[in-house]
Amino acid sequence: MTSVAEGQESNREIVRLLAETVERHADQRFGQIPVNSGVLQLKTEQSLAEERRALDPFCEESLQTLRRVLKTRQAPQDLR
Repeated sequence: MTSVAEGQESNREIVRLLAETVERHADQRFGQIPVNSGVLQLKTEQSLAEERRALDPFCEESLQTLRRVLKTRQAPQDLR
């Protein structure tokens, strides 16, 4: 478990990276940015019609989210 200060620092870095993404990808709508950046993950639900829903990262530490965002940024451009 990380300290509150470490969590806050991770949050600030995530926000900085999101702001950078907004500038670099002006064509993306706001709802796309957290998913394409790796902040939110999608889950496919099999119902009458296949739906994709964002997973609630409520219990996830900010550092864990930051690591996923950084990993996503290292992915090839055409996947983001």
